[in-house]
Amino acid sequence: MEYKEVLSILKEIELKKLNIIKTLGGGSTFTFKTNETTFSITNSKNKTIEITEGFWNKVVARYNQVSDVLKMKAKQYTVTGWEKNNPSTVYSPYVVALIRLIENLDRVGCSDLIKRYKFYKIGCYKLENNKVISSAENNIKVTERKPLVYMLCLNNKCMYIGKTIQGYSRPLNYHKNVVMRTVYEGIQHEVIENGDVVYVYALHEGLTSAYLDLRLNLAEAVEQALISKYQPNWNNFIQ
Repeated sequence: MEYKEVLSILKEIELKKLNIIKTLGGGSTFTFKTNETTFSITNSKNKTIEITEGFWNKVVARYNQVSDVLKMKAKQYTVTGWEKNNPSTVYSPYVVALIRLIENLDRVGCSDLIKRYKFYKIGCYKLENNKVISSAENNIKVTERKPLVYMLCLNNKCMYIGKTIQGYSRPLNYHKNVVMRTVYEGIQHEVIENGDVVYVYALHEGLTSAYLDLRLNLAEAVEQALISKYQPNWNNFIQ
């Protein structure tokens, strides 16, 4: 993520007056302002710091070291473990929030996938009494078994794609599935810490094909092709 390219993207965002950004924890916001060669960040306490190319590169280097599950945890950028390269324990997490913003701009929208591949909504993960719960759509029979390809969406961004022969119960139970830690922790973080809703979509039509006198199940092939093409953040395996 080259600094000059980042600066150009931020200038476009600023022109659209969309430069009020949510912090990693979601508890407050900050703003940024660009000039010809650098940009600055102003936090909720009205304190401003210039983010130079050197500052940016140090935070990006740290970002690339952190595991995918922890990349969006603010404490990963305030710890003293990288203090020799840490330009600011206060502003480094804000830089990561900007990285998140820029990455989300490049990620395909779920609305495009829904229309292109005929996904339909089956439920969501949301916050209730400070816990993550799943909720199914009224027309969805959670116990019904059928082959599915499904996706988890956050703020219209595709975050995970999977397949199952178990029907709707699997994609609607990741808030309990600690074995799939990337998906589990991603949902927990976004729903509890950021107050967002993770929506779940599925498709089951077109997942079989005829070959001579055989009936082929295409769910795995479709799943892997979608993962390879769109590379969702919570998928660990890209083929």
